[in-house]
Amino acid sequence: MARPPKNNADYFGHDHDMRNHRKIKAIRGKFGIAGYAMWSMFLEVLTGSEENKFTDNELEIELLAGDFGVSVTEIRELIDYCIRLELLFSENGKIYSKTLDERLKSVYEKRNLAKKNYQKHVESKDNSTGEGVSVTEKTQSKVKVKDKVNIKEEEINKEDDADRVSGEDQNSESDLKEEKKENPPKVPPKGSREYDPAKEEMPFPTERFRETWLKWIKYRKEIKKKLTETMAQSQLAKLGTYSEGLAIEFIMQSIESGWTGLFFEIKTGRSQFARPSPEQQHVPGKIEASMISINAAADNIRRRRELEALS
Repeated sequence: MARPPKNNADYFGHDHDMRNHRKIKAIRGKFGIAGYAMWSMFLEVLTGSEENKFTDNELEIELLAGDFGVSVTEIRELIDYCIRLELLFSENGKIYSKTLDERLKSVYEKRNLAKKNYQKHVESKDNSTGEGVSVTEKTQSKVKVKDKVNIKEEEINKEDDADRVSGEDQNSESDLKEEKKENPPKVPPKGSREYDPAKEEMPFPTERFRETWLKWIKYRKEIKKKLTETMAQSQLAKLGTYSEGLAIEFIMQSIESGWTGLFFEIKTGRSQFARPSPEQQHVPGKIEASMISINAAADNIRRRRELEALS
């Protein structure tokens, strides 16, 4: 069964200064702000009514009064006053607005033109069929054409209903694009990863040094000064030029003193370790201990002389 043609609309144009029209001012003067509200609501009813006309009888007036939340007397007085002002017109038991019909004229013209163009397209396609077609087939093709027309009418009506919101949708899309340009999503750099200095190769293979190095990593995290890959590799390489005991002493000295970096020099009185020469760096036993003590004593004498010179 074919869908009946749509003879109403879903929206109407509302001027921003409609309240200032002299006839509307007359309504506001007579009925107050409630009169302006009833007039606007009645325009909405006309827009959605068949052929944009309101059936004028007692039952419809009562239903309208219930819809507006006013009395039957109030709505009847308003309609009669609008007819008197020629804002509304009454003809054959129907009430309509010439101004509203004029505003909706372009909507119906566009709708009818789209229907005609589609019907022509379907008919021309159907006429291009070759000869030798049976009467039954021709009848069926006509039924199919009607079905296609009905489907197209539904599509046209949907398109017409969407006209009033298409502008808002476009604005929303453009706003979203602008927002994306202003606030692009944060993408982590390629190949970025969480660096772990504990995985670096240790200069000394002992568990003691490894535990000390882990303490240093933990300490740097606690003071919010995480070790970078370059810094960790540089520190480990530097520590590797000393003996294991001295390297551990350097790390513990920085942790206990609250320093952010490693200082490759031991504070006076803290330890008996000092930096050995490269030739004697890994010499075990008494020779290494003797050289360390000698170097520590020399450093103490040098510092004392520097302090005396300053004073």
